[in-house]
Amino acid sequence: MPSGDTLEIMFNVSNFHHRRGGFWLPVEFGSFTKIQSVAAINWGRSISNVTILFTFSLFFLFFFILYPADKTTLFFAITLLGLGLRPLFNNQFLIYLIADTDWQWVVKMEYISLYITTSGGYLFLYSLFRTSYHRILAIAVSFFFAFAVIATLFLPVTKFSYLVFIAYFFVLLFAVNSIVCSGYNLFKKRKLTDLIYFFAFIIIATAAIHDIIIASKNFKGHGLYILSEVIVLFVITQSALLIYKWVRSYREKEKLQENLEQLNRNLESMVQRRTRELNNQKNKAEEYSNQIQEQNKSLTDTISLKNRVFSVIAHDLRSPVVNIQYILNLLKEEEYRDKYESLAASCINYSQMVINLLENMLVWGRGQEDHIRYAPDYHELASIILTNMSIYKDTADRKNISVNFTQIGGTTAWIDKELMDIIIRNLLSNAIKYTNRGGRISILVKEKPKPENYISVRICDNGIGIPPERQKTILTSEEIDSTPGTDNEKGTGLGLKLTFELVKVNKGIIEIDSKPDEGTCFTIGLPATNEEIS
Repeated sequence: MPSGDTLEIMFNVSNFHHRRGGFWLPVEFGSFTKIQSVAAINWGRSISNVTILFTFSLFFLFFFILYPADKTTLFFAITLLGLGLRPLFNNQFLIYLIADTDWQWVVKMEYISLYITTSGGYLFLYSLFRTSYHRILAIAVSFFFAFAVIATLFLPVTKFSYLVFIAYFFVLLFAVNSIVCSGYNLFKKRKLTDLIYFFAFIIIATAAIHDIIIASKNFKGHGLYILSEVIVLFVITQSALLIYKWVRSYREKEKLQENLEQLNRNLESMVQRRTRELNNQKNKAEEYSNQIQEQNKSLTDTISLKNRVFSVIAHDLRSPVVNIQYILNLLKEEEYRDKYESLAASCINYSQMVINLLENMLVWGRGQEDHIRYAPDYHELASIILTNMSIYKDTADRKNISVNFTQIGGTTAWIDKELMDIIIRNLLSNAIKYTNRGGRISILVKEKPKPENYISVRICDNGIGIPPERQKTILTSEEIDSTPGTDNEKGTGLGLKLTFELVKVNKGIIEIDSKPDEGTCFTIGLPATNEEIS
């Protein structure tokens, strides 16, 4: 309130270190009450925007944590974070309510928040319109603004402030892309959500251009930044679309649930009808009932075993294939070029092993109908064991595990060779898997002549062993689980259980002798002739 007829006003302009000197917004004159009222409104407006944008940023980040597969919520949260930071460092400079911050760092953070907003916006645009063009554009923009952040942190304001023009270009490019893509989707699909996005992006683009004009030069008219308010409206729209999406998904789930219940009711009706038919035939079929039940049980067990055999055979194919891949990777290295012939020979050898395994699986599988094909004959166990040792040689060498084979007496046994291959492969694979580096594995084949008249196969390792409680349930448990190996090797958990079952199919017996941290021994007794072991 002037006290006389003359009022002297002095301006001290201190931002001459910025690319823009002078005032950034028009100077307003008026009474203290009027100016204070306008300032309070602007401060309240900025504080409200910051609060809303930060809150919704956390809101969408929370949704991303709940459902990480949808990256749209993450990218939108990043965009909102950048937009929420901007009011702290421009226009009303809310940061001074929190801390007395150096002017240069206020400008740096203003630019960095712009970079975060633009990068997040491009990633959000890519999540909405998943094309290779938007993917490349989002990556390029992210890399550029990562460089811009580094330049902003280490360069003076007079230097890095010119990067804003490039940022403005990317903002305008974002506006054009979002409007064109949403308009194309609207024209092609004609969905309500595309219509909402189309008009929302037009409004956002208009607000962004408005703010760029204000940030670039003074002009007569409304001199306040409005992008934050527009984004708040878009956030509310996006939240509504997200809720709509979740509601639609819930309705689809309810519809699927109804269909499932209908199917269950139909199934129940079919079961009841079939039960009545069976009851009508009960007198005629009663004498065959027990026999059919036993056959069904045997058939179910056999089919279950057959399926698991196929699973383990597929699992066993992995070892030579991994070895082939390992050798091929070695051939790419310059230092192994002089060993080309030996590595190629090994690769051919492993390829032949894969072919043999596939042929075994196909021959074994073609003989299957409803029962495991058990075709015993006289076979040399030593030959089977040595063949499988060659398959796992490289695997053992990579863990520096020594594998020794000893034969005492004859090794001819009355067995099914294909099933015996599966048994030996599983026991040898498990021994390598659960033996520490530098360990040892010993295989002993010993003939037990009459009156025992069987062949003993003993596979021992000095690995981690099997806990006593696990030994008790290994045969009786219906669950199939797998423990990682000493090098965190993965497995199916079928091998050991199937080994016990296949030994039984081969008319043999198997025993476990294991102590934790000392090792494990599996001893198999197989008939030397066409007679079961007593």
